Amino acid sequence: MKKNILVLALDIEMSGSIIRTYGHSCFVKQEGDIIGIGGSLVRYNKETKTCEEIDRLFVPMLCLGQLKTSEKTTLCLGGRGSVQTVKESEKSIERECVLINYADKKEIRAITLEGEEIDPTFAVDKVLSKDVTIFEQRCWDEFWSKRPTILKTLETREEEKSIQHVYDMAKYRLVAFRKACERRASDMDCKLVIVSDNVSYDIGMLEKMLQDCHVLPFVYRLTDEKYNGGTPCTHSMQKGLLAAVDPLWLFGDNEVKQGDSAWMNWLDDQNMVSDKDEYTNEWWSLSKRIQYLYHIPEHKPEVEYDHNSENDAFAIACEYLAIHAIGLGHYILDSSRTISLAVPVKRKKIIEEKGPFS
Repeated sequence: MKKNILVLALDIEMSGSIIRTYGHSCFVKQEGDIIGIGGSLVRYNKETKTCEEIDRLFVPMLCLGQLKTSEKTTLCLGGRGSVQTVKESEKSIERECVLINYADKKEIRAITLEGEEIDPTFAVDKVLSKDVTIFEQRCWDEFWSKRPTILKTLETREEEKSIQHVYDMAKYRLVAFRKACERRASDMDCKLVIVSDNVSYDIGMLEKMLQDCHVLPFVYRLTDEKYNGGTPCTHSMQKGLLAAVDPLWLFGDNEVKQGDSAWMNWLDDQNMVSDKDEYTNEWWSLSKRIQYLYHIPEHKPEVEYDHNSENDAFAIACEYLAIHAIGLGHYILDSSRTISLAVPVKRKKIIEEKGPFS
């Protein structure tokens, strides 16, 4: 049994937020494409109690459209992403834009990364073209339209911009990186653990992308084809830990969480209360809560989710290693910080009698 581990965390960014299954079949309708893959190979230094990144992978896959638009222009999509421009004015400006898919309305819109909407009339024939990344409406409106700077970093660096070429190169780079991580773990006499913060989504989409390459799934090693164990989900592990040591905080509503004055003051000391809901949200506050309960020092360089897939992968690896270090006894729970001792007695009694959602 190998005592030391290396953690390979994988993360993806998508241009669509919806994955639908039909009945009990395995058929999946995917509205949106993978636009970025990040990987981070990390180990835990027991002496310094810090996470050390050994290597990282970043595969930008966003294919932006280059549209020449004029004051009055009709754009037609035909074939596999061919864009024909019919000029009605000699004043034309070449703009970089994304296409947003309104599948329910059978139409698309073109919007520049600066947020300016180009309002052409589209011929809807074969509208799901693939030479540019098409964004699902809700994913664009609720998420990516608010993050143009990050979106720009995800633009592919491949000279050939067709999505098929970009996907082929991404598959090659992901498999090559995975093999390199396996060899590195073997050379260091460590067990390689592949993790994600949402296994069914991130790992599921990556395996779907790789399935036509005849590559073994992530539960097997590529180097010797032996079973490597399951793929842990860090968010599930964090919830399991908090359910055991701090259940009233985990299952409580925002009133209960924000009523923990010591917790909110701790966030305030670290300049983290600009958006209180973010740090009482059941997903994004888990790492900070565990850090607070176990007095885990802040990682340097700072580890944060910023929706850049390579940085998110590093944060995910650190989440797993923090729980691993707790299991080894490197960090001890400070029970005085749990919400069961921090919330007012009256509120605690209500929760115990009627449940956290009362």
